[in-house]
Amino acid sequence: MALVKAKRADHLGNLQFAYTASNFNPIIAMAADLVIVEVDELVPTGLYHQNRYNFQEHLLIM
Repeated sequence: MALVKAKRADHLGNLQFAYTASNFNPIIAMAADLVIVEVDELVPTGLYHQNRYNFQEHLLIM
């Protein structure tokens, strides 16, 4: 299980991390069986381009 904090997330599970969290949180999230995310801002899907996210929804298994 991993606990990570994201700056932004959309409803599909795309996550954008702030500062040095973008270096470590995606790796930690991919290594864990279960990931719990604390999000500062929940935005509508499609508001930001996919390239702005550090962890994209295609890496999630729902």
